[in-house]
Amino acid sequence: MFMENMNTTVIETSLPMMPQDMKESPIDLKLVMPSYLVSPR
Repeated sequence: MFMENMNTTVIETSLPMMPQDMKESPIDLKLVMPSYLVSPR
């Protein structure tokens, strides 16, 4: 549970800068968080 919360926090904090760094549309990267949360670990 701790790692899951920490991973989510890291993604949420980095998500605003990701589109600029990856030269992608922010809308395309909106799927990052749900995809990560539902992926099996």
